[in-house]
Amino acid sequence: MNIWIFNHYASTLALGGAETRHIEFGHAFVKKGHKVRIFVGSYSHLTGDRMRQFCSPFAVADETGSLHFHSFETRRYESNGLDRFLASIDYYRAGMKTIGEQRIEKPDVIIASSPHPYAWKIGWRIAEKLDTKLIVEVRDVWPRDLISAGKLSRRNPVSSLFRSIEKKAYLKSRKIVSLLPNIEEHVNSVTKQNLKDRIVFIPNGINISRFVNPKITKEVTEIVERFSSKKIIAYLGSHGPTNDLETVLKGIKEFNDKRPESDYHFAFIGQGSEKKKIIELSESLALDKVLFFEQIPKESVPGLLSVVDALIFPLVKFDIDTPAVSSYKLLDYMASGKPVISADLLGLPLKETSEAEFYEPGNPDSFSSALERLVNKLDKGETLCRKNMSYVREKRDIVKLAEQYERVLIDD
Repeated sequence: MNIWIFNHYASTLALGGAETRHIEFGHAFVKKGHKVRIFVGSYSHLTGDRMRQFCSPFAVADETGSLHFHSFETRRYESNGLDRFLASIDYYRAGMKTIGEQRIEKPDVIIASSPHPYAWKIGWRIAEKLDTKLIVEVRDVWPRDLISAGKLSRRNPVSSLFRSIEKKAYLKSRKIVSLLPNIEEHVNSVTKQNLKDRIVFIPNGINISRFVNPKITKEVTEIVERFSSKKIIAYLGSHGPTNDLETVLKGIKEFNDKRPESDYHFAFIGQGSEKKKIIELSESLALDKVLFFEQIPKESVPGLLSVVDALIFPLVKFDIDTPAVSSYKLLDYMASGKPVISADLLGLPLKETSEAEFYEPGNPDSFSSALERLVNKLDKGETLCRKNMSYVREKRDIVKLAEQYERVLIDD
């Protein structure tokens, strides 16, 4: 089977970032003998323009068991404003033009994946043009999630535009693969139809084997050496508007003021549209126990998690029940077995295992209290979260999930 995947922000494991879903599933599909092409934007807030080096010319031949990245030219942007919106349109327009000019073996199925709806639009346009099957994949639900997080007004014309594209995508799809459970009510509300039979829940999964005797790479060593044998509590992931890092830093400030003798230091690893703002906040709070690092390759993550003492999973409060059920960051955290401080939100896998210290999103006092509880447990030697590890093995094994996804792709 020849599979095309449209995801503006997709990343390779060599870079990491949040968007490794499709390289994970892509590798699993390739092992089953399928051919995979993943179409990305030339620029992403998660990887900058570094994905270019992993992209192949469009003329590269499809071969059994092959996987290729290709890029469409998209503009750079610095924040979640007009330029990022225009970059999503670039992705659609450049993609339509580029594919129209190429002679590429016709796909058997197209997966068009959000968050931005223009990935859906190019998916259905190409699917109609080539008379092939379309799978619409729902990761972040735009505009709903942006409105819920307070990042986009319901009255903004962009909201109406995104809703229009979203509705058409659902109606034109053969199947709707959702990373969120219980999305039927939302889809039916948008389309004014009952599309329950089209919807399949397939969350993110990870390769569990990476967490068995993980490799300590040079990137991991360089980070750990900066802390001079201090105890490390780490955050890995995007520094963006929904990550609630302002609350985390203010909570750390309160904790440090109460326990200035604490031996715990904090590592923030990753990038995103608000990283500069977050670093400036840290400096203004005089957080000398906080250090910031660039994003590390996904392949280095298991090793880093194995050597830190605890982890932070922050998130703004959403008006939905499952805001991060498929977060790769959270799955990696849980697979490591390390203690976690987490935003207290419904639908998180951590709520099912109850192996976390929870805090109220947006509340620095609550975060500081959760941090104190966590540190007390660490000081008592309570350092392994077995339920979290079991959850990932049983429910998020990429091999099992890829078999489920393959059945969706071949289903007529």
